[in-house]
Amino acid sequence: MLSTERIEQIVMRETEKSHSDVQRLRDELLSQWKDWTTNEQGSFCIHIRTQLKMLSGRVRGGARQALHRIQDRINETAIEEALRAERQRQSAERMKGEILNCFEVVNRRERGIVYLGSARLKPGSTMYEEARELGREVHQLLGSTSWSGAGPGMMEAPLVGAREAGGRTAGVKIRLESEQTFFEQNINAALERDNVAECNYFGPRKVGLADAAMRDSEEDRTAIIVLPGGFGTIDEWSEYVVLKQLQKLGTNYTVPIIMMNYEGFFDPLIEFLYKSCIQHDTINEDELGLFHMCSDNFSALEILAETYGIPPEKRTYSERVQPKILLKAAPEDAHENGVG
Repeated sequence: MLSTERIEQIVMRETEKSHSDVQRLRDELLSQWKDWTTNEQGSFCIHIRTQLKMLSGRVRGGARQALHRIQDRINETAIEEALRAERQRQSAERMKGEILNCFEVVNRRERGIVYLGSARLKPGSTMYEEARELGREVHQLLGSTSWSGAGPGMMEAPLVGAREAGGRTAGVKIRLESEQTFFEQNINAALERDNVAECNYFGPRKVGLADAAMRDSEEDRTAIIVLPGGFGTIDEWSEYVVLKQLQKLGTNYTVPIIMMNYEGFFDPLIEFLYKSCIQHDTINEDELGLFHMCSDNFSALEILAETYGIPPEKRTYSERVQPKILLKAAPEDAHENGVG
């Protein structure tokens, strides 16, 4: 603690109306208050008063004024910390509730295929219609529930296709306040509100979609299919790849991650992984095998059929979906790593 001589020295300057010294006294004493345990903090001012009694009379008045300011600051700090702790508790409880709600919807609708992609692509566009076809064919092949972030665009297209094939759909939606993302707020027409878990926090939403893609048994048929998208899509794709890298996804049973490289959409990303990440040793080349890159729906369906051992006679998609001829070569050695 501060010695009596030190307190007297500082308060002497305070009596000379030196604001900076008053500030220093307050800060030094407050720093000591922080060191006291929670149970002892109530005795701090009593301790300071004891110290004041040891001062000479000519500086005692200034010291009392400093003590009052210290008490005010302690009270303000205590209130701020109490409010902050309460906000944190409320946020934690809300997040817990949202995660449990996600789990409830996943348990009710069952795990399946999680589709990621941009909310901005419109019905009728080439990519939207390709994603719609993919959702329809994947359901006919695997029969699993189709999941997405519940918004429009590429979150809607594959679910529309799955519904056309008689499939189940479900979603985990994030509520957004930004005007730039207002278009994403409506739940898409392929979903019923009872089958959508809504979240205010991104954490629970990510946990919910990850849970929808997990495999608890060999009978579960799940996958993550990444359609063309922006920041959010890339964020979620990389998170799933990291979960797989760390063996938190697909630990006991394989969960394929498939990127749909329609019209070469993800070519610049693959070029970045090869020319920057691998060359600078920020990732290993064999880690590109954590996900598949497909330029057309046929290739993605083949990967799913092979993963889940679908016999040739039940791969009826080959009657409706044709592979496309690649016009642009993938980066060097890409095919050797399952990317391309």
